[in-house]
Amino acid sequence: MATVHRSAPAARIFVTSILLLGFVLTGTTVALQEEPLAPLICPAPGSPSSFWGYVTLSAAPAPAGLKLAAWVNGVEVASTTTQAAGGPTYFLIDVSERAYDSVTGQLCRQGGAMGETVSFKLCTVVPANETGTWHGGSLVQRNLTASGSCERFYQ
Repeated sequence: MATVHRSAPAARIFVTSILLLGFVLTGTTVALQEEPLAPLICPAPGSPSSFWGYVTLSAAPAPAGLKLAAWVNGVEVASTTTQAAGGPTYFLIDVSERAYDSVTGQLCRQGGAMGETVSFKLCTVVPANETGTWHGGSLVQRNLTASGSCERFYQ
């Protein structure tokens, strides 16, 4: 059986080719990895637009513990639960100011903006008849009435 011997220069070329291929593949793998996204730079929240009031559902005080959500432009931006203290059911909700990243302009916080309409929904699906207007730094009484049933949403 004959033994094949490689010359030293041929062996170096072979080893160099293997190493070069390894570097190329490693570099390709690194190049295919996504760069991590920079965190959004969201400005500090300003004063919210706050609403409070009494809640009536189908002509009776709403049960305590119902979810009440605030919506702006079709997006839920805040939620709370109804409360009762031996009398009518009430709520208090703070709606933050919408904010955008100062570098990219991407939305970094949902909320409202000056003059926008704030609508309210009980138990995710029952719209209140009343709306509010977003105004930072305000606390507005807005009694809410709604017609419908939230029975499947609370015990």
